[in-house]
Amino acid sequence: MSCSSLNIVGGICGADERTSSSTSITPLTRCNRDIKNHKKSLKFSGIETEVELMLARCGYFQKPANLSDMTICPVHRAKLGLGWRRTGNLCTIPEVVSDHCKELRKAPALEKGINLFQSMKIFELSKQLVPVGSVCALYSALPTLSPVRTR
Repeated sequence: MSCSSLNIVGGICGADERTSSSTSITPLTRCNRDIKNHKKSLKFSGIETEVELMLARCGYFQKPANLSDMTICPVHRAKLGLGWRRTGNLCTIPEVVSDHCKELRKAPALEKGINLFQSMKIFELSKQLVPVGSVCALYSALPTLSPVRTR
């Protein structure tokens, strides 16, 4: 058993031990779970669907042309989607992008998660993928990573 995500993020395909024993591979376009609570708990924005969420966490910031051919297994769906968890409370922004000093790497409890635009810009600038929802110690100090607001 192998899904499209295996080629992108690696790991082993299979069942998500937390939710079921099913190993069925699903077309990515059929993934439509509600992500509102996930977004709210991780305090991020810029993504509206489960498909967009999983693609962004793989480094696809726009829908690929072959989206209708892409598949996902339960374990990758959990790891990239609603089952994704922050690795801790340390800032995940690469120092080359953030200029954080070492003392400020611990994130305050109420900070927001990295949004889609910021994840995309961080990848563009550092070639390191920081998934949407990741912690940033100085979220408000990332003006160069904030989208320009228009009225």
